[in-house]
Amino acid sequence: TTFDRVVGGTAAAFVRIDNEYSYGDESDEFLELAKWAADSNAKLLICSVAVEPASSREGLSADGDDDFGADDSFSINVNDDDDDNDAWRENQDVAERFGVGLNILPQFLLFPAGWQTPQKPQIYEGPREKEAFGEFLQ
Repeated sequence: TTFDRVVGGTAAAFVRIDNEYSYGDESDEFLELAKWAADSNAKLLICSVAVEPASSREGLSADGDDDFGADDSFSINVNDDDDDNDAWRENQDVAERFGVGLNILPQFLLFPAGWQTPQKPQIYEGPREKEAFGEFLQ
């Protein structure tokens, strides 16, 4: 996966697993942390994994369009031969892999440089503020 190609290299990675469209103070503080890390010389990646909850796809047809007012006699399923019926589950597999429940988002995980499966990441449980994130990462 792309996740495994990015995490575990020569730099530590601080990863936020969050809703697909995160917003609010916690999101803003995380973005400030990313700016700080980019301006520093730290060997640190600041990453975000956006998870699309299953409920955001309810009411959509197989082709991803809503069927409001559609006449079913004219609908065509263009994905009949598609082997990946769960492709819409954007990044839920990453959240599940690290035990992050979709009802407790966002979660913040620190993967040290050289991290490899099956090592567990360190879970950040402190305040969701730039300064607190920075102290944790020191």
